[in-house]
Amino acid sequence: MKKLIYPFMLAAVLACGCASAQAPQEETSAQALKDEKQAAQADLTRDQIHALLKKAAAGDQAALKTLNAEADKGNPSAQCDLGNYYAESYDNRQNDKHDYDQAAQWYRKAAKQGYAEAQVRLGSLYISGKGVARDSGQAVRWYFKAMEQGDIRGEGSVGFACGRGLGAASDYEQAAQSFRKVAEQGNAIAQKNLGFLYEKGCGVAQDFGQAMQWYRKAAQQGNTRAQINLGDMYYFGKGAPRDKVLAYALYSLSAEGIDQRVSIAEGDMTAQEIESGKALSAKMSEPGNLLKALDKYLAAH
Repeated sequence: MKKLIYPFMLAAVLACGCASAQAPQEETSAQALKDEKQAAQADLTRDQIHALLKKAAAGDQAALKTLNAEADKGNPSAQCDLGNYYAESYDNRQNDKHDYDQAAQWYRKAAKQGYAEAQVRLGSLYISGKGVARDSGQAVRWYFKAMEQGDIRGEGSVGFACGRGLGAASDYEQAAQSFRKVAEQGNAIAQKNLGFLYEKGCGVAQDFGQAMQWYRKAAQQGNTRAQINLGDMYYFGKGAPRDKVLAYALYSLSAEGIDQRVSIAEGDMTAQEIESGKALSAKMSEPGNLLKALDKYLAAH
């Protein structure tokens, strides 16, 4: 019996990353690699720093001291995780106290070094007014800095802020202009970002057709997020007739898409549709063939 999972369930999954003032936790493999390289500039790796955070959160004072020392060296990963230590709630911390002033200070140090997670988290403090004066304009500007790097947390936060009318219209318009300038030079991240702004109507008039065009350009270059976003456009019928097979094929192109979308989409598809999606995805995955396979499929349907 086919699982009873319908389009609104996928919509709920898509919305959850932008549904609160907390920064989205999901991150792309590309961003994880970038963060790892930044962490490697100091003595400890990103994974080692995260392990220290967990120990510190459990009350290990030696781990907290080491984390502080690493942050003082200028390691942005350590600075961000030290911010997380002060900002987040841990069951094992004595009295479960927060120190948002300290969190903001450490996030800012890492954010100024271009560390995307810290940029998003600092932006979220500006939204909530914790540790800093409430300032949605500052929040949006930090979110865009993360988004410029292709970070999904930044993208989700921009969507969250835009959807709630946070920040000045000029912030979004300026970002759209900046993305367009770089997108027209062929930069896949900027193309994906511009497509996202068109999809959401942030800084530009909402235009699903334009969104799809920019997503297509970025997807052809292998931008994973653009492939997923383009899949979402087809899944929900935004800018084109709804096509579950095409959406499934686009989701299946990356581990991220498989993890986030495929199992949910399958619940709304027949076995034959799933097989068709897999076959189409295999054709799309051939070097340089994504748009050729996509357009050939559309012409036949």
